[in-house]
Amino acid sequence: MRALPIVAITLLAALAAPDAATAAPPLNGWGPFKFGMTPLEAHAVPDVPWREPAKRPPGAPPAPNPATTPFLMSRPMTSEYSPRTTVMLNFNPEHKLTMIHLSFSDAQSATDCEKTFQKLLTRLDAKYGPFAPGGAKDEWNIQDMLLRGGMLERTTEHSLPGSRSRYWHRTVLPNISGLNLETEAKHASGSRSVEVMMYQKDGKDGGCVQSIAFTDSTPTKAQLEREAKLKHVPAGMDWHWAAVDHPAGMASGPTRGVFSAGAAENVKLGGGRFAADIARPAGTVHLAGTISADNKISAHPSGAISGDFPKSFEGWIQTFATDGEPVDVYEIHLTGKTPSDTADLWMAAYHRNSPHTPSPEACRRIAEVDFSLRGHSPRERTYRGFLQALGCPPP
Repeated sequence: MRALPIVAITLLAALAAPDAATAAPPLNGWGPFKFGMTPLEAHAVPDVPWREPAKRPPGAPPAPNPATTPFLMSRPMTSEYSPRTTVMLNFNPEHKLTMIHLSFSDAQSATDCEKTFQKLLTRLDAKYGPFAPGGAKDEWNIQDMLLRGGMLERTTEHSLPGSRSRYWHRTVLPNISGLNLETEAKHASGSRSVEVMMYQKDGKDGGCVQSIAFTDSTPTKAQLEREAKLKHVPAGMDWHWAAVDHPAGMASGPTRGVFSAGAAENVKLGGGRFAADIARPAGTVHLAGTISADNKISAHPSGAISGDFPKSFEGWIQTFATDGEPVDVYEIHLTGKTPSDTADLWMAAYHRNSPHTPSPEACRRIAEVDFSLRGHSPRERTYRGFLQALGCPPP
C-alpha cells in the first residue's frame, strides 16, 4: 500500500481532532466568580447588589469578618438565566470560594415547570456535556416534611429529549401538601461539578423554583491531612467504647446512669480491615469487618452473642483535633438494628503528637461540648477523654 503524503496525514489529523471552539469550557466557576476567590475578592466584583449585614443590636456578638465570612448572598439581579437571579457564594474554612449557587423562580404549573427545567438543562448540556441523575435516587432536596406532607413518593429516571442527558424525576402522590415535582441532574468533571435542580409547588408561597450549583470539592489542606491520618491510624492506642443503655440491648446487666462504657481491646484498623473486642458486662463481643476507601465501616459480631445485640453494624471512622493542640482524636461510630431498638456504639482513642500544655481557651471549648452532650449522647465520653488526653483540668 502506498504511504500517504505528510500533508495529507496532517490534514486528516486536523479533521479528526475536536474543534477547540466547541470544546466544553473548564468548570472553573461561573461568570466573574472563580473557584479559589477570597470573600473580599468576590465582594469586589462590580455590578453585584450584595445584601449587607443587618444592623446588630447593642450587646450582640460582632458581625462576621468580611475577609473570613463563610458565605455572601446577593439581592435579585439579572443573569443569563433570569432577570431575577439570587447568587449565593460559599467559602471553605481556608476562605476559598467552593460553591456558586444561582436560584430563580416564577409561577408555573408542574408541566410547564418541567419544560422550563428541560430548556435550562438543554442549554447546560450544550455548554458542558451530558448530565446524569444527580444525588441519591430518593434523596429529596426539599426535606421539609411539612412541605412534602409525608405522601407517597415516586422517583424515576427521565431522558432529556434530543440529548444524552438524564435526570431524576421525583413526584409526591397524592398532592395534598401542594408539592408536585422535583428534578435533579449533575455534570461532573473531576472534583468540580455543575448541578441543576427544580421543584414546583402550588399555592401563593410556591411556584417553579430553579437552581444551578457550581461546586469545587477539591479537598482542603486540613482535609488531606485528616485523610492521611486515617490511612495510618497509630497502633497501640487505648480505645474505649460507650453505648446507650437499652433494657435488653447493648448494656445488659445493671443500668449505670444513661450510658454504659468499657474498654475496647485488640482494635485493628488497616489494610481495609476492622476488628475490635468490646468488653460488655454480659461478655466480650468480637467485632470484625471492613473499612472502605471513604472511611465507612461495615462490621458484624464473630462468634456467639448474648442478649438483644445487633447482627451487623454500619458506621464510620474520623479524626479531629483542636487548633494548635497536639492531640488527635480517633473516633468510631457504629449503629445496628436490634429486634426491639437501634443500638449506638461509639469508640474513641487519643494520640499525643508532642508535649504541650493546652491553652485555657482549648480546654474551655472542649468542656463546653462535653457539657452540651452530657446525658444526651454517649459521645460525651469522647470529649471527656479528649480533655484528659490534653491535660485539661477536670470539668
